[in-house]
Amino acid sequence: MRFRSSLVFTLAAALCILPMLFGGSVRASQSDNSFPTPPPLDQSKLTDGWKQIHFKFEVQHPYNLPLSDRYFYDQRDDIHHLWVFFTDKPHLPPPNRTTARTEIAIEPYSSAPHLFDADYYVMPGTFACVMQLFRGNSGPGLLLVVSPNGRLSELRSGKVLASNVFNHWFNLKVVHYPGVRNGVTIYVNDVLRYTFNIKRSKAYYFKCGVYSREKSKKSEVFIHAIRCWVKNPTTQPVE
Repeated sequence: MRFRSSLVFTLAAALCILPMLFGGSVRASQSDNSFPTPPPLDQSKLTDGWKQIHFKFEVQHPYNLPLSDRYFYDQRDDIHHLWVFFTDKPHLPPPNRTTARTEIAIEPYSSAPHLFDADYYVMPGTFACVMQLFRGNSGPGLLLVVSPNGRLSELRSGKVLASNVFNHWFNLKVVHYPGVRNGVTIYVNDVLRYTFNIKRSKAYYFKCGVYSREKSKKSEVFIHAIRCWVKNPTTQPVE
């Protein structure tokens, strides 16, 4: 994955740059002028033995719109606000035919175990993929979808990970040990919900946001305190 340079930020840099790019109060949402009160910063024991890292990311959004029309960042509370309409254009012009999205794509990794960690607040009516684990240029190996009934599920298996996810914060962690069979584990509020296998790849990367599904209307999510963690590549998952 190659980032478009104008939309690449490190997490640390974003704290200063994004408010300057979009202007106005860092508390005001360009969509509805309000943010949910953030939860306390997660202090999970699941990250014991992991090292938090800085990362670069790109915000993918409808190609014919300015970024600020579908994304806003609240610096004070470290909340990313992303929304999209199914009728929006995709993030790349034709011949691309994917559905519309507003997603944060985090820079790729190859070998070391990685852990994605963030708090989600999903708005009612959302029907979208809210988290993906990509296999380089081979497409997603993992897709987590919120349906209009409020269920969070893994798309391909249909495994339900959580119910009633609308209008409240929940924490999502996805742990990935590259090259290890059943090396993906998914936690909701630190409870193990699913163990998953994805095919090997030369590179992987996490995505989060809203990637609209067929027959959806408006999909909207607030994502708080996105963190990435790594472990020594020789470390194996606990059986």
